[in-house]
Amino acid sequence: MDSLSSTPIENNNETEPTQDDECQAIEAHVQGTQEETQEGGQEVSQSVQNSPNKKGLTSEAWKHFRREQIDGKWKAICKYCERKIGGDTKQGTKHLHDHIRICPIRTVRGPKQSILKTVQQSSGSTGTGRPTDSLLVGNFTFSQEGARRALTRWVIRDEHPMSFVEQQGFHEFMAETQPLFKFYTRNTLRSDAMKMYEAEKAMLLKLLGKNSSRIAITTDMWSSNCQNKGYMAITAHFIDDDWNLQNRLVRYYLCF
Repeated sequence: MDSLSSTPIENNNETEPTQDDECQAIEAHVQGTQEETQEGGQEVSQSVQNSPNKKGLTSEAWKHFRREQIDGKWKAICKYCERKIGGDTKQGTKHLHDHIRICPIRTVRGPKQSILKTVQQSSGSTGTGRPTDSLLVGNFTFSQEGARRALTRWVIRDEHPMSFVEQQGFHEFMAETQPLFKFYTRNTLRSDAMKMYEAEKAMLLKLLGKNSSRIAITTDMWSSNCQNKGYMAITAHFIDDDWNLQNRLVRYYLCF
Protein backbone atom coordinates (compact mmCIF):
# COMPACT_ATOMS: atom_id res chain seq x y z
CA MET A 1 0.00 0.00 0.00
CA ASP A 2 2.83 2.36 0.87
CA SER A 3 4.56 1.68 -2.40
CA LEU A 4 1.42 2.29 -4.30
CA SER A 5 0.61 5.50 -2.48
CA SER A 6 4.12 6.90 -2.95
CA THR A 7 4.03 6.38 -6.69
CA PRO A 8 3.09 9.67 -8.40
CA ILE A 9 -0.05 9.50 -10.40
CA GLU A 10 -0.03 11.58 -13.60
CA ASN A 11 -3.11 13.79 -13.91
CA ASN A 12 -4.08 13.97 -17.58
CA ASN A 13 -6.41 16.95 -18.03
CA GLU A 14 -6.85 16.29 -21.77
CA THR A 15 -10.16 14.71 -22.49
CA GLU A 16 -11.03 12.76 -25.52
CA PRO A 17 -13.11 14.69 -28.10
CA THR A 18 -16.76 13.99 -27.85
CA GLN A 19 -19.21 13.59 -30.68
CA ASP A 20 -20.51 17.15 -30.20
CA ASP A 21 -17.02 18.59 -30.61
CA GLU A 22 -16.52 16.73 -33.85
CA CYS A 23 -19.84 18.05 -35.20
CA GLN A 24 -18.90 21.63 -34.33
CA ALA A 25 -15.53 21.25 -36.08
CA ILE A 26 -17.20 19.87 -39.19
CA GLU A 27 -19.73 22.74 -39.24
CA ALA A 28 -16.93 25.34 -38.89
CA HIS A 29 -15.01 23.75 -41.75
CA VAL A 30 -18.09 23.71 -43.97
CA GLN A 31 -18.88 27.36 -43.13
CA GLY A 32 -15.32 28.46 -43.95
CA THR A 33 -15.47 26.63 -47.24
CA GLN A 34 -18.74 28.36 -48.13
CA GLU A 35 -17.29 31.81 -47.31
CA GLU A 36 -14.26 31.15 -49.51
CA THR A 37 -16.56 30.00 -52.30
CA GLN A 38 -18.68 33.16 -51.99
CA GLU A 39 -15.59 35.40 -52.01
CA GLY A 40 -14.26 33.61 -55.05
CA GLY A 41 -17.61 33.97 -56.77
CA GLN A 42 -17.65 37.70 -56.01
CA GLU A 43 -14.15 38.09 -57.46
CA VAL A 44 -15.18 36.22 -60.59
CA SER A 45 -18.34 38.28 -60.99
CA GLN A 46 -16.34 41.47 -60.42
CA SER A 47 -13.82 40.51 -63.10
CA VAL A 48 -16.64 39.63 -65.48
CA GLN A 49 -18.26 42.97 -64.79
CA ASN A 50 -15.00 44.84 -65.45
CA SER A 51 -14.35 43.02 -68.70
CA PRO A 52 -16.03 44.31 -71.88
CA ASN A 53 -19.07 42.32 -72.87
CA LYS A 54 -18.50 41.76 -76.55
CA LYS A 55 -21.93 40.25 -76.98
CA GLY A 56 -23.46 43.61 -76.01
CA LEU A 57 -21.46 45.54 -78.65
CA THR A 58 -23.09 44.05 -81.73
CA SER A 59 -25.33 47.07 -82.33
CA GLU A 60 -24.60 49.33 -85.29
CA ALA A 61 -24.43 52.27 -82.87
CA TRP A 62 -21.11 51.05 -81.44
CA LYS A 63 -19.44 51.71 -84.80
CA HIS A 64 -19.61 55.40 -83.92
CA PHE A 65 -18.35 55.05 -80.32
CA ARG A 66 -15.35 53.67 -78.50
CA ARG A 67 -15.86 52.10 -75.08
CA GLU A 68 -13.57 53.01 -72.18
CA GLN A 69 -13.71 52.56 -68.42
CA ILE A 70 -13.46 55.88 -66.56
CA ASP A 71 -13.54 56.03 -62.74
CA GLY A 72 -14.82 52.47 -62.58
CA LYS A 73 -17.71 53.10 -65.00
CA TRP A 74 -18.01 52.23 -68.67
CA LYS A 75 -18.35 55.24 -70.95
CA ALA A 76 -19.18 55.44 -74.65
CA ILE A 77 -17.07 58.17 -76.29
CA CYS A 78 -18.31 59.60 -79.58
CA LYS A 79 -15.72 59.27 -82.35
CA TYR A 80 -16.73 62.64 -83.80
CA CYS A 81 -17.34 65.13 -80.96
CA GLU A 82 -15.60 63.17 -78.11
CA ARG A 83 -18.68 63.43 -75.89
CA LYS A 84 -18.87 60.86 -73.08
CA ILE A 85 -22.20 59.14 -72.37
CA GLY A 86 -23.23 55.98 -70.56
CA GLY A 87 -21.49 52.92 -71.97
CA ASP A 88 -22.91 50.13 -69.81
CA THR A 89 -24.52 47.44 -71.94
CA LYS A 90 -27.41 47.24 -69.47
CA GLN A 91 -28.50 50.74 -70.56
CA GLY A 92 -29.20 49.63 -74.10
CA THR A 93 -28.29 51.60 -77.22
CA LYS A 94 -31.23 53.98 -77.66
CA HIS A 95 -29.29 56.88 -76.15
CA LEU A 96 -26.40 56.08 -78.50
CA HIS A 97 -28.66 56.25 -81.56
CA ASP A 98 -30.14 59.52 -80.28
CA HIS A 99 -26.69 61.08 -79.97
CA ILE A 100 -25.66 59.90 -83.44
CA ARG A 101 -28.72 61.60 -84.87
CA ILE A 102 -27.99 64.98 -83.22
CA CYS A 103 -24.18 64.91 -83.14
CA PRO A 104 -23.18 68.32 -84.61
CA ILE A 105 -19.98 67.08 -86.24
CA ARG A 106 -21.36 63.87 -87.72
CA THR A 107 -24.33 65.69 -89.25
CA VAL A 108 -21.84 67.82 -91.16
CA ARG A 109 -19.43 65.10 -92.19
CA GLY A 110 -19.55 61.35 -91.77
CA PRO A 111 -16.53 59.10 -91.25
CA LYS A 112 -16.42 58.07 -94.92
CA GLN A 113 -18.15 61.07 -96.44
CA SER A 114 -16.59 64.13 -98.07
CA ILE A 115 -18.26 67.46 -98.75
CA LEU A 116 -17.48 69.00 -102.13
CA LYS A 117 -17.08 72.67 -102.91
CA THR A 118 -16.98 74.50 -106.23
CA VAL A 119 -14.55 77.33 -107.00
CA GLN A 120 -14.89 79.60 -110.00
CA GLN A 121 -11.49 80.40 -111.49
CA SER A 122 -10.59 82.63 -114.40
CA SER A 123 -8.61 80.82 -117.09
CA GLY A 124 -7.68 83.71 -119.37
CA SER A 125 -9.53 85.26 -122.28
CA THR A 126 -10.83 84.15 -125.64
CA GLY A 127 -10.31 85.76 -129.02
CA THR A 128 -13.18 88.14 -128.32
CA GLY A 129 -11.34 89.61 -125.35
CA ARG A 130 -13.83 88.25 -122.81
CA PRO A 131 -12.44 86.32 -119.86
CA THR A 132 -13.39 82.67 -119.59
CA ASP A 133 -14.15 81.09 -116.23
CA SER A 134 -13.73 77.46 -115.24
CA LEU A 135 -15.45 75.64 -112.39
CA LEU A 136 -13.20 73.61 -110.09
CA VAL A 137 -14.47 70.95 -107.69
CA GLY A 138 -12.59 69.90 -104.55
CA ASN A 139 -13.05 68.60 -101.02
CA PHE A 140 -14.37 71.02 -98.42
CA THR A 141 -12.75 71.39 -94.99
CA PHE A 142 -14.26 73.84 -92.53
CA SER A 143 -11.92 76.51 -91.16
CA GLN A 144 -12.95 78.85 -88.36
CA GLU A 145 -10.28 81.37 -89.38
CA GLY A 146 -11.43 81.36 -92.99
CA ALA A 147 -15.05 81.79 -91.94
CA ARG A 148 -14.12 84.77 -89.75
CA ARG A 149 -12.27 86.44 -92.62
CA ALA A 150 -15.23 85.92 -94.95
CA LEU A 151 -17.64 87.28 -92.35
CA THR A 152 -15.45 90.36 -91.81
CA ARG A 153 -15.36 91.08 -95.55
CA TRP A 154 -19.14 90.59 -95.71
CA VAL A 155 -19.79 93.12 -92.94
CA ILE A 156 -17.38 95.68 -94.44
CA ARG A 157 -18.49 95.30 -98.06
CA ASP A 158 -22.24 95.39 -97.38
CA GLU A 159 -21.97 97.94 -94.55
CA HIS A 160 -23.59 95.78 -91.88
CA PRO A 161 -23.43 96.95 -88.27
CA MET A 162 -20.89 95.33 -85.97
CA SER A 163 -23.76 93.97 -83.87
CA PHE A 164 -24.71 91.80 -86.85
CA VAL A 165 -22.73 88.86 -85.40
CA GLU A 166 -24.75 89.00 -82.17
CA GLN A 167 -28.20 88.95 -83.76
CA GLN A 168 -30.41 85.93 -83.16
CA GLY A 169 -31.27 85.52 -86.83
CA PHE A 170 -27.61 85.21 -87.79
CA HIS A 171 -27.06 82.60 -85.06
CA GLU A 172 -30.01 80.53 -86.27
CA PHE A 173 -28.83 80.76 -89.87
CA MET A 174 -25.30 79.59 -89.04
CA ALA A 175 -26.60 76.80 -86.80
CA GLU A 176 -28.44 75.36 -89.80
CA THR A 177 -25.74 75.91 -92.43
CA GLN A 178 -22.54 75.30 -90.43
CA PRO A 179 -22.93 74.03 -86.84
CA LEU A 180 -19.14 74.03 -86.35
CA PHE A 181 -18.96 77.82 -86.55
CA LYS A 182 -18.06 79.38 -83.19
CA PHE A 183 -19.82 82.68 -82.54
CA TYR A 184 -18.07 85.76 -81.18
CA THR A 185 -18.92 89.32 -80.14
CA ARG A 186 -18.89 92.64 -81.97
CA ASN A 187 -15.62 93.59 -80.27
CA THR A 188 -13.89 90.59 -81.84
CA LEU A 189 -15.37 91.51 -85.22
CA ARG A 190 -14.10 95.09 -84.85
CA SER A 191 -10.63 93.77 -84.02
CA ASP A 192 -10.71 91.49 -87.08
CA ALA A 193 -11.75 94.43 -89.28
CA MET A 194 -8.83 96.58 -88.08
CA LYS A 195 -6.37 93.74 -88.64
CA MET A 196 -7.73 93.23 -92.14
CA TYR A 197 -7.40 96.96 -92.83
CA GLU A 198 -3.74 96.99 -91.79
CA ALA A 199 -3.03 93.89 -93.90
CA GLU A 200 -4.77 95.34 -96.98
CA LYS A 201 -2.94 98.64 -96.53
CA ALA A 202 0.44 96.88 -96.47
CA MET A 203 -0.48 94.86 -99.58
CA LEU A 204 -1.57 98.02 -101.42
CA LEU A 205 1.67 99.85 -100.63
CA LYS A 206 3.63 96.84 -101.84
CA LEU A 207 1.57 96.65 -105.04
CA LEU A 208 1.99 100.36 -105.79
CA GLY A 209 5.70 100.11 -105.08
CA LYS A 210 6.16 97.38 -107.70
CA ASN A 211 3.96 99.10 -110.28
CA SER A 212 5.88 100.29 -113.35
CA SER A 213 3.04 102.21 -115.02
CA ARG A 214 1.56 105.59 -114.31
CA ILE A 215 -1.14 106.06 -111.69
CA ALA A 216 -4.22 108.19 -112.27
CA ILE A 217 -5.92 109.76 -109.26
CA THR A 218 -9.63 110.53 -109.13
CA THR A 219 -11.78 111.97 -106.38
CA ASP A 220 -15.39 111.39 -105.54
CA MET A 221 -17.61 113.17 -103.05
CA TRP A 222 -20.85 112.06 -101.48
CA SER A 223 -22.91 112.75 -98.39
CA SER A 224 -24.35 110.37 -95.85
CA ASN A 225 -28.12 110.59 -95.57
CA CYS A 226 -28.32 109.24 -92.04
CA GLN A 227 -25.45 111.35 -90.63
CA ASN A 228 -25.70 114.48 -92.84
CA LYS A 229 -21.94 114.41 -93.37
CA GLY A 230 -19.90 114.76 -96.54
CA TYR A 231 -16.99 112.55 -97.55
CA MET A 232 -14.34 112.64 -100.27
CA ALA A 233 -12.70 109.44 -101.53
CA ILE A 234 -9.40 109.21 -103.43
CA THR A 235 -9.04 106.32 -105.86
CA ALA A 236 -5.91 105.19 -107.73
CA HIS A 237 -6.21 103.71 -111.24
CA PHE A 238 -3.36 101.90 -112.96
CA ILE A 239 -2.55 98.99 -115.28
CA ASP A 240 -0.60 96.12 -113.77
CA ASP A 241 2.07 93.98 -115.45
CA ASP A 242 -0.61 91.64 -116.86
CA TRP A 243 -2.36 94.57 -118.57
CA ASN A 244 -5.33 94.46 -116.23
CA LEU A 245 -6.94 97.70 -115.08
CA GLN A 246 -6.74 98.03 -111.31
CA ASN A 247 -8.74 100.38 -109.09
CA ARG A 248 -7.80 100.92 -105.45
CA LEU A 249 -9.35 103.17 -102.84
CA VAL A 250 -6.35 104.76 -101.17
CA ARG A 251 -8.02 107.20 -98.78
CA TYR A 252 -11.17 109.07 -97.85
CA TYR A 253 -11.74 112.30 -95.93
CA LEU A 254 -14.51 113.78 -93.85
CA CYS A 255 -15.22 117.13 -95.50
CA PHE A 256 -18.12 118.61 -93.52
